[in-house]
Amino acid sequence: AHKILNSFVSFEVKWVKRDYNKLADSLCNWALSKCSNLSFEMNYPNDRYS
Repeated sequence: AHKILNSFVSFEVKWVKRDYNKLADSLCNWALSKCSNLSFEMNYPNDRYS
């Protein structure tokens, strides 16, 4: 994981509740498979982070 993260110019990591982990995992796998350098945001309601 550290090797992959170090290949990005910048990144931000946010904790997501377990019930939303499937979506986060799918997005990460897609980005890695496409060698994506695109930035995108998913603005979940604040209760998703706590």
